[in-house]
Amino acid sequence: MSIALGWIGRSQPHSFRFGFIVGSGLALSLIATVLTKSVFVGLGLLIVLACIGIKTKFFA
Repeated sequence: MSIALGWIGRSQPHSFRFGFIVGSGLALSLIATVLTKSVFVGLGLLIVLACIGIKTKFFA
């Protein structure tokens, strides 16, 4: 998944780093969903990671 997200943004200067970070966040959310057997935990974690990315101006 990280490679796919990095490949999509290949025209941007930090596309590999972006793909790695976003792919890792999605993988972490998926693992949390599987371990807790609750979709809400995975979605909550994904929302929290997105909010942290927005506050730190990662997506700018």
